[in-house]
Amino acid sequence: MANVFPTYLTKWTTSRVRKLGVDVKENSSVKSISEDNGKTIISLENGEALTVDHVIVAVGIEPNVDLAKQAGLEIDEKRAGVVVNAELEARRDVYAAGDMVSFHDVQLGRRRIEHHDHAVLSGRHAGENMVGNNRAYNHQSMFWSDLGPEIGYEAVGLIDSQLSTVSIWAKATAQDTPAAAAASEADSPRTAADEGAVAPASATPVTDAIKTSTSIQDEKFGKGLVFYVRDKQIVGLVLFNVFGKVQEARDVINGGYSSDKIDGLLKKFDLHANDH
Repeated sequence: MANVFPTYLTKWTTSRVRKLGVDVKENSSVKSISEDNGKTIISLENGEALTVDHVIVAVGIEPNVDLAKQAGLEIDEKRAGVVVNAELEARRDVYAAGDMVSFHDVQLGRRRIEHHDHAVLSGRHAGENMVGNNRAYNHQSMFWSDLGPEIGYEAVGLIDSQLSTVSIWAKATAQDTPAAAAASEADSPRTAADEGAVAPASATPVTDAIKTSTSIQDEKFGKGLVFYVRDKQIVGLVLFNVFGKVQEARDVINGGYSSDKIDGLLKKFDLHANDH
């Protein structure tokens, strides 16, 4: 979470996860993993040892570019992966897609993404370009996570805790949870979307938006939007306990809006629709 959320939100979500019984080891790294009588022993760099039943390793991937190198394709030494242009073309009539490519995002610059819907839709897009469509790949992929039964978020664009952020928060209701959202959505946004989908506009007025800064210590965050800003442009958006609005977030990122337009963009998300 520290790599994704602003500092204040990282601290708050970590406290909520701890209340669910999760023992969070901050500022810790794994030194070694061993087995003893059917149990797994995790040794940390600080000398602490943890005995556990199972281990889930989530460390990302390293693209296998051996074949690409043999073929003489360009490799992105910074991000890893095969370098392709906005049309997902590595060389003339040679296309590549998925999490092993470093592609040019016409809105956000060069990127390499390890998201499910990116893998699905970039592959489809590359195939369409192979047969002559010749269109830039402008799909903004999403990723999501649930931090317990009451907290979930969906994110689009460049999500980096090192970026400047503008956050808007509202009071949550019983419907603003991952479980409630999953039950009410016929087509979950957490699956690969239609690349050409356009979200309908919302006419719901927004009142009393509360903007926060990273100095907040004890505030509770029911639901909200976190806009990530680079060079005064909105480049990322986290929907925190706000569900069914991923396409609207994609539209914001692809629209290239500047941060001074945030107030006018809030109506897309119905953030205060249930406030009383």
